[in-house]
Amino acid sequence: MLCPNCNAGKAIKNPQLGVLPCKTCQDRHKSFKKPSTQVEFTSDDIKEGRKAHFKSTVQKYRDGQLSKEFIEAYPERAEAMITEGIHTKKEIKNAKNVWGDISPMGGIERTK
Repeated sequence: MLCPNCNAGKAIKNPQLGVLPCKTCQDRHKSFKKPSTQVEFTSDDIKEGRKAHFKSTVQKYRDGQLSKEFIEAYPERAEAMITEGIHTKKEIKNAKNVWGDISPMGGIERTK
């Protein structure tokens, strides 16, 4: 059976997936650049709500890095992390801004 993509190579038969393109076409498809932006289909109300309540969605960590935004938004929780022995004062002081790529204009302080 011929490849359904190029009609030249030999198609690969998979018992679960059925007929697949030939190895050459699969390798060529893997080399294609994937789009870097994601399109999100949601209402404007939801988008505005995310901006207005961004502070409440900030987490302690992002990719294993302690969030400075979280510490500034919730200083009492940061103190609790120190007293419970989760982090030291030095670790809290050296926390990095990890949510800057998605934070709203005007900064996190302006949100609820």
